[in-house]
Order: sequence, then C-alpha cells, then structure tokens
Amino acid sequence: MALRSITIRIGYTWDDKLAKDERWRALREFCESAGRQGLSQANTLLARAVTAEDDGEGEPSSLEEAWKAGRLPGLRVERLRASAGRFAWENIRSRIDGADILVFDYTPVAKGGRDVAATSGNVWLELGYAYGRKEPENVFVTHAESDGHHDIPSDLRGLIVGHLPDSGGVGDRSLRAAIAGAVKRIAIERAEASMQSGSHARTIETLSSEVPESPTRKQAAKGKAVSKPKTKNPRSKG
Repeated sequence: MALRSITIRIGYTWDDKLAKDERWRALREFCESAGRQGLSQANTLLARAVTAEDDGEGEPSSLEEAWKAGRLPGLRVERLRASAGRFAWENIRSRIDGADILVFDYTPVAKGGRDVAATSGNVWLELGYAYGRKEPENVFVTHAESDGHHDIPSDLRGLIVGHLPDSGGVGDRSLRAAIAGAVKRIAIERAEASMQSGSHARTIETLSSEVPESPTRKQAAKGKAVSKPKTKNPRSKG
C-alpha cells in the first residue's frame, strides 16, 4: 500500500502575473530539492533497518524505486491558495491543517502597479495561524534579502528563518538541512507505522539516533536564522 505523500505548502505574496512568478519558482525548486534530500536520508535509513537483523548492509534503492515499492511516501509541493468558489479563509485553514510542512515567504512584492513593495497581510495571518496549530519544527520562513530576518515580528521569533534569493540556487544551507530533516522524520514515521514487523520498527527507531539531525535552533541562529531554545509548542492543537 502506498504511503500518504508528504505535503509541503508555501504561502507567499504572489505576483499578479502568475505565469511569470519567479518567486514561486525559486521557492518550489528549493523545497523540492530539500524534500528529496530528506527522503534520500530516510531511504538510506530504511535500507539499513531492513538488513540490520542479518548484520548486513542494505543498499538503498533509488527514490523512484522506493516510491514504486511503497517503502517511502511521495512528495508534494504546492502553493497555499484557496480554491475558487469557496470561502477563502475556511479553505486556507483547511489547507494549513492538512499540510505536513509549511513555508512562508515574506519577501515584499509591488502589485497592481504600485511603486512600493509590501508583504501581503494574508501571509502574516496564515503564518500566525500555522504557528499556533503546527509544531514549530515543521514551520519555516524565507526572505529574498540576506538581512530580511530582522523584519519578522518578535512574537514569531523561534522559527527558522532562511535566506532564499529570487535566483534560487543553493539557498540557505541551514534552512535546507532543517526542511530535509523534517521530511526525513515524517517519512520514517510513516514507514514505521506501515511496517508489519515490530522488530523492524524498533530497528528504525534505534538507527534514527545514528543519523545526524537537522541543525538545532541554536546552530541555525548563526548567520541568518532567528532562534529560541527548542520547547514543545504550548499552543493547543484542538
């Protein structure tokens, strides 16, 4: 049985000319790349877990082979936008609740012929809602400028904030590693839940401790990221 795909949804101030939306392209490609990195890490871990009892070394298959065999969840990267014909906020809330990982970009955009660029108020509303509903390690913030993290509201400091230029490219390595780590963690959880053998599940749990984790908030704080000590989100998920 195929595992449920890991969904990354991206909220940002979109350009009026969606066909030429370079910001979306940069965000999508960055998240797809980080997601595949996380799935590759999970794939390697799963291969080791399957053969650990025989003291062998599992050779990971390609991601495509793992997906086909149902050993790994797929990956979906989507815009966080409301569907036509529905009350927008109810739809947005539903899409935030249904996402596994959320990325919010607060790069300002000049829309409607305006000379002054601004970040859409919708992005801040969506980010605040997601921060109250999701675990902080699954919510990320990006900005096109290297010093953009200074603009984030103080109440939201604690999220990992990364620099991602419009040109795309490598982007912020700490942010990439953190998103990859979140994808790896979710993929392992889903693979573990689907396994029929309890011994394999325990093996995966053991091996997980051997794989380097994504950067801590303290490490990510060096340079562009904003951080606070990692604590469980006190907000209710109800």
